[in-house]
Amino acid sequence: MELRGSNQLRVIALSLSIYGYLNRVQSSRRLEREAGRNVEVMWLTGRLVLDHKTIANFRKDNGPAIRKVCAQFVGLFRQLNLFLMPSCN
Repeated sequence: MELRGSNQLRVIALSLSIYGYLNRVQSSRRLEREAGRNVEVMWLTGRLVLDHKTIANFRKDNGPAIRKVCAQFVGLFRQLNLFLMPSCN
């Protein structure tokens, strides 16, 4: 990642927030743990692990914007047919 300082932290915190939304991970402490153990999240964050307080503050300070981004993200996935439908076997 070429970003520096607070911009990099915002991008990573937003990425974690979207990951949490899509994977139903609501706890900032759990997102912190996922960033340290889950390979997908390590790739997403460039192996930078934010502490739970940083994640919680970002989510508190940017709640409406995060919800809007998540809604747009889901809309894009639906438009591109990227959501898998559960099988009915």
